[in-house]
Amino acid sequence: VVDSIADTNDDLRGNGICADSSGNCSLRAAVGEANAFAGDDAITFSAAISGQTIVLTQSTFIVIDSKIDITGPGAKLLTIDGGSGTNRIFFLNVGSDLKLPRVTIKGGNGGGPDGLNYGGAIVALSADLELNEAWLAGSSATELGGGVYLENGTLLVRSSTISGNTAKAG
Repeated sequence: VVDSIADTNDDLRGNGICADSSGNCSLRAAVGEANAFAGDDAITFSAAISGQTIVLTQSTFIVIDSKIDITGPGAKLLTIDGGSGTNRIFFLNVGSDLKLPRVTIKGGNGGGPDGLNYGGAIVALSADLELNEAWLAGSSATELGGGVYLENGTLLVRSSTISGNTAKAG
């Protein structure tokens, strides 16, 4: 259960406990713990952060290496924002699977340390992505996929809004 809007990564230990030195669990840390162990994982959010925004402040995107459901309290109640500068939000590696129900994803600016200029908010390489009752808005890329760039995977969109994302034309 994510109970902090901070974008901390000092607790990526893979010890099965999502807690930093203050006892808080960030989204980045929860994903790190999920990636560290085999099997499907579910990440939810504490009611204490409902109505708030998680702003990515690290210089890297959140990497998904496994099968993870990140379920928010409602798209109007939780936003994950790419923050300032060039910062993609999620990068799905080969064979991973991300389900994002009931969240808003915004402000991704495709780029970051990998040098890829596509997938403003999300890149999925031979991976599966599902948006359900989600909003994906206000992200950009200088190449392809203003909101999402999908290569050799599956994108399933249900009862969601994708709007205001931009990428290079043609």
